[in-house]
Amino acid sequence: MTNLPPDIAAAIDARHVAMRAAALDRDIAAYADCLAETVEYVRVDGSIGDRAAMLREAEAQFGTMASFDATTVRTAGSFDGEVVRETLRQDAEVAVVAFGFVRRRWRMERRQDYEWIREDGSWRVRRAALTLLNTTHAGWGWGRVGR
Repeated sequence: MTNLPPDIAAAIDARHVAMRAAALDRDIAAYADCLAETVEYVRVDGSIGDRAAMLREAEAQFGTMASFDATTVRTAGSFDGEVVRETLRQDAEVAVVAFGFVRRRWRMERRQDYEWIREDGSWRVRRAALTLLNTTHAGWGWGRVGR
């Protein structure tokens, strides 16, 4: 159940849109702008990364991502006056390119928990935890990195 005030939900949704646009544009600076300075990233295996590790991993993914299409649903959300907590379910299809022209497509089901805080006037991710990741190979093709 989501108990986010509509204005807070809209602001957080806009930040998710900004993060997705940054990924599609391969704009690591715009992506970084959505992260708190002290962000903590919890991988599905339970290992924890800091902001620098999260940005390195994102930049590596941006470099091979050919396309990304996702449906995201907020399954839970709360706001305590300072921190927004939410759980998202995402079904996505991602294509990555290897060797400059071999395209491989994956279907993914992900669940993520986020904590958002206000920092310098903007909502930024303080904690992101990937709690579920199921991937299925969806096919091969030809193509280059780019949209």
